[in-house]
Amino acid sequence: MDLNYIITQLYAEDEFNKIDNIFKSTTWIDNSIVTDNNEIKLSQEQLLKSNIDLDNLFLKHIENNFTFYSYCIPYYNTKILISKMETGDFFKIHNDSIMYGDFCTEISLNDTSEYEGGELSIFVENDERTFKLPKGYALTYKTGTLSKVNLVTKGERLSAKFYTKSLFKDEKIRNVYSKLLYLNTKFQYNPIVEEFQDAHSDPNYILNEIKDYFLYNHSILENKKSS
Repeated sequence: MDLNYIITQLYAEDEFNKIDNIFKSTTWIDNSIVTDNNEIKLSQEQLLKSNIDLDNLFLKHIENNFTFYSYCIPYYNTKILISKMETGDFFKIHNDSIMYGDFCTEISLNDTSEYEGGELSIFVENDERTFKLPKGYALTYKTGTLSKVNLVTKGERLSAKFYTKSLFKDEKIRNVYSKLLYLNTKFQYNPIVEEFQDAHSDPNYILNEIKDYFLYNHSILENKKSS
């Protein structure tokens, strides 16, 4: 899966009751955002401060989302940051540090009809791609990609953001592993096999054996083991 970004639907509309209640019942605080040249371009972005376990709430679908999982091959996801951009707020062009993770994901948390402007743009393949995603949809792209958020000209823009550390640092190896995951979905799994020889020749067994080889020899787990 050699893609610069993916778009996935993480939440259905009926799942937002609890999320919407969080916005109404918890406290927003001001926080200064400092850009890479120390110019404060977004001085009053609102950050949500909540006692609710936001990580479990927002990341609960990640492991079961095949598109996201096969794209990132996650080792772990960072904590969730929920923010509100008001009229006049924007993010200038920047690139997040790879130290945060290999991938960045931003989830849209309110309807596009509730604000004007505020489009998220990324620069890939020498071209600017601009997105204004429906509520519950997420954009995932490689960390380090140039990005910006256009000026919010009316209303409020709500979003959640997190980073993902991948099991594979090598992009080519990661893409091969993604293709193996895809092949797993093309063979029907047989949970009842009476003979070892039958199990040994089962396509899913063979694929899992190859996947284990890549995990053992090429993932960051191998790097940790040998260090």
